[in-house]
Amino acid sequence: MVNITVGFSVSNSKLSKVIRFIEGATVSHTYIQWYSDKIGRVLIYEASGTQVNFTNLTRFSRKQNIVKEFTFPISEKSHQRVLQFCIDNAREPYGFKNLIGLGWVKLLRRVGIKTGNPFSSNHYICSTLVATLLTNQLEFVIPIDIRLLSPSDLLDYLTDLGD
Repeated sequence: MVNITVGFSVSNSKLSKVIRFIEGATVSHTYIQWYSDKIGRVLIYEASGTQVNFTNLTRFSRKQNIVKEFTFPISEKSHQRVLQFCIDNAREPYGFKNLIGLGWVKLLRRVGIKTGNPFSSNHYICSTLVATLLTNQLEFVIPIDIRLLSPSDLLDYLTDLGD
């Protein structure tokens, strides 16, 4: 068995502050992490900056403050599928248009208007990356359209799952 962690964080960046304001949330970012025995490091896998990428916990912690983490044991076979997904999607461009569209959807919902993401694309933002990995590789059932899923929505889902 291998432990995989879904984490949630915030930073002091303007983007983090805007996301938290629009969401009325305590988190603005989500990521996957696990410890690699082979290289002796905690690996972080995330969509941030301009692309999907890996980093180590030390570098990640310089800019992100971890708010909440959920750890799940997974089989070696599942871990292999997770690693394959991560390698296959590393360096994919960040979904800036998706993020703008998600912000638009969330703002309209505040005034009672439901709409889809007008700028949806196949590129990942942090929450869609993590949700895609959870649903496609680990068979989680997330009852929200993951194209409209924010970090705080995913945090709520995992919190409810633990109850």
